Amino acid sequence: MKFVSVLILEDSHQDKMEYSHLVKARIPENKWTDYLNKLITEMRTSYSNFNHIANFYIAEKWFDKLYDLVKHPHSIENIKENESYLAKEYSEELAQLYENHIRKYL
Repeated sequence: MKFVSVLILEDSHQDKMEYSHLVKARIPENKWTDYLNKLITEMRTSYSNFNHIANFYIAEKWFDKLYDLVKHPHSIENIKENESYLAKEYSEELAQLYENHIRKYL
């Protein structure tokens, strides 16, 4: 299991979800959430993992965590890419994020 975790963290493979499906199939359901949270904590040390982390949150339907990830001042593109997952519950917040980015740009 540790080998697959290393692949998720260190491999430059673009679709880390492929590896996570292998791991999820082998970890008891009651331990998956803790495992994934630890993995994401390690991944958060690099901005280059932003999209991979967002994909994990989307796959698990952790939209509150996705919003927390998106709301940090990264880029307007990150908001746009994840808007469809967040718009239902975070429409006002997304509008504010867009406004903040546009004001900053201007």
